[in-house]
Amino acid sequence: MHRRHGNLLCAPSDLLRFLGCLHATWLDLKALNEPLERAADDPQMALIQDHGHAHERAFLDDLKARYTVTAIPADTALEDRAQATREALQSGVQVIYQATLLQPPWHGHADFLWRVETPDAPGGFAYEPVDTKLARHASARHAIQLACYADLLAAEQGATPRDMHLVLGDGSWEALRFAGIAYYWRRARARFEAYLADPPAVSHPEPVPACPLCPWRERCRAEWVDRDHLTQVADIRRGQIAKLRSAGIDTVAALAAQDESARVPGMADGTFARLRTQAALQVRGREA
Repeated sequence: MHRRHGNLLCAPSDLLRFLGCLHATWLDLKALNEPLERAADDPQMALIQDHGHAHERAFLDDLKARYTVTAIPADTALEDRAQATREALQSGVQVIYQATLLQPPWHGHADFLWRVETPDAPGGFAYEPVDTKLARHASARHAIQLACYADLLAAEQGATPRDMHLVLGDGSWEALRFAGIAYYWRRARARFEAYLADPPAVSHPEPVPACPLCPWRERCRAEWVDRDHLTQVADIRRGQIAKLRSAGIDTVAALAAQDESARVPGMADGTFARLRTQAALQVRGREA
């Protein structure tokens, strides 16, 4: 997410972050107007990205050996790359590599666009998006990303792609029907755009599965310490936090202070006792 010519420009990754954590999007917006420190790149994630790039290059080499491939230069301005992509779409080349699709407020960089014969499309052909992934099978995140590319591509070529494709880690292809994901993609996009148009004045982080790879993770951890957030209790789960809050217990100190006779609706007594004991140990450790 960034501002270009004064306007907000979003990518599929921004939507995926929003779907995983509203607070991350809130911080993304805040960072547009003031400098915010981000966490250092995760070495493991960098290694995975390197493997992903190698997988993409190997697939590109295979395509070049069999088809005509037009590569969009990566070292030019966004608008120039989008225009080069439009010209490649009109040329009818079999494969377009690193296509830039620009329809503000959205843009995307598809790994590949693949030509398919489509009698109803202008010129009798159209393109479908293809992405390379190290995964063994398609995920919801992959589908959302490809759906964004498909929607942008439809606006460019005047024909909606029927299928979207993944080249998986073992080299196999998996096709996803755009019509099967279009409704969910458009509803998610509408929710995201509504949030961007009217974000809350205040937001607080909650632990989610995406936390370990989020650039805001260190900032959120610091806030959890300041707020004495229950997520600091060792081995606690999100569902357990919700039950404790429903019972009026919303900090580590409050949990540690519970009497042994206390009960939490929907939580086994043994589980509550374990969490209470763990919280008490952590509070005593802080005070030592």
